[in-house]
Amino acid sequence: MIDGPIGQQRDDILAAMQIAAVVNANRERKKPYPVSDFVPKWDRTPPTAEELFAKLAGINAAIGGTTR
Repeated sequence: MIDGPIGQQRDDILAAMQIAAVVNANRERKKPYPVSDFVPKWDRTPPTAEELFAKLAGINAAIGGTTR
């Protein structure tokens, strides 16, 4: 009997485990990031143009940018 996911989902989980190990090994002593933070979420609906613009505006503001 085979247990666990197979195929693309398994590959995503394995890659997420490797990324989590690297990130958590190279951070200060805080609570580690869970593997689930690095697994892609493929079943989401695509963001609207307005949502993308709002996200980019937030990033721009965070790094000190201005809007024209």
